[in-house]
Amino acid sequence: MNIQIYKIIYIAIYLFIKKFIPAVGASWDIFDSNIVLFQNLFLAVLGFLFFKQDLLKGLK
Repeated sequence: MNIQIYKIIYIAIYLFIKKFIPAVGASWDIFDSNIVLFQNLFLAVLGFLFFKQDLLKGLK
């Protein structure tokens, strides 16, 4: 697939995780800080999987 499609998919997932999920969870009485850690780890792994070819080319 084209790298532009990967970027659009990644941005959509990023916005869903960072904006929509916390907005839904804002009404919770107790906020678990581990959720933020897992969100960031998930986004880092997803970004690496989507863009590993670009990352490897950038390191050369």
